Amino acid sequence: MDSAKVDSDTVLQSSRSAFKVFQQEKVVTMADSQAKSNAAMLEASNTFEISQQDYKQDSKIIAQNLKAGIKETRDSMKRMQKGQKRDSKNSRRDVLAALNKAKNKRLAELKRGSVRKKLSKKKALRPKRKRIQKPKPEVVDRKTIKIKEIEKKPKQEKAVEDEAELVVASLPDAPVKSSEESPQAKLSRFSKNISSLKNNLKNTNGNPEALLAKLGDAYLEAQRFMNSQTDTEERQNLLDLSDNRDLLLGSYEQAAWAYKLALTFNRKNAETHLKIGKIYDEMEDGRNALMYTKLAHQIFKRNHNSRQMEATQSFIDLLTTKYENKSGKKGA
Repeated sequence: MDSAKVDSDTVLQSSRSAFKVFQQEKVVTMADSQAKSNAAMLEASNTFEISQQDYKQDSKIIAQNLKAGIKETRDSMKRMQKGQKRDSKNSRRDVLAALNKAKNKRLAELKRGSVRKKLSKKKALRPKRKRIQKPKPEVVDRKTIKIKEIEKKPKQEKAVEDEAELVVASLPDAPVKSSEESPQAKLSRFSKNISSLKNNLKNTNGNPEALLAKLGDAYLEAQRFMNSQTDTEERQNLLDLSDNRDLLLGSYEQAAWAYKLALTFNRKNAETHLKIGKIYDEMEDGRNALMYTKLAHQIFKRNHNSRQMEATQSFIDLLTTKYENKSGKKGA
């Protein structure tokens, strides 16, 4: 029993000593590991600081490079924009110069043309002078000179009369006024009539229906006159004359406008409706032509005007046939 007790004490003591050794080794190991970890942390911290500094330096370098690149790009864009502006200015200047050159050339051509026209008109209006043939000088002997000088004195008065007759004969014939009115005069008359009617409309204080109807008649007359000019050159000359002198020309649209204004003051005027219908017929507008002609027929019917009703109905039948045939041709 004593030996067993001794053995157990020995084992206990050895285990205690072993535990102490373990505790000591543990402390040493913990200290070593802590020292190593601290060293590793310090090294990592130093490495991080170094890498952070490197990153900052690299970032600065990259930022500087980016700024330099942006500045260079901006400068190149500015240079490009300046070049484009310069090119656009040059091209615009060239275009304007070409336009001015063409304009000046055209003006010069027009000026030369107008000068030629004026000269040709003056030449056409200039009277043709009769050429007086000078008598050939006669060869006279010296002996007969004295005799002719004596005979010449009593004949001086007769010579003066003969010269006067020659001068009168050489004068141009007086221009004979033509009974027919020239197209230019007609155009001027139409313009004066339209201007006068417009002024009267501005100054009128009463019902302007009659003046508006007359204005429509004036516009229509001027338009039909221009339509009657079959010669293209003469028509263009009249148009140029109206532009140069600011002459007022008529048109179907203006005539219809004046008649419609007149209708606003008297809706029951059948003649005005019929005129508008005829205008639209001349404009090849069948729908409006039939509409206004039928309105005129209704008003004539209300007024028991049988004669105008028959004439208007005949015109309606004519329009119906005319525009039905046209629509049928279009459909075919």
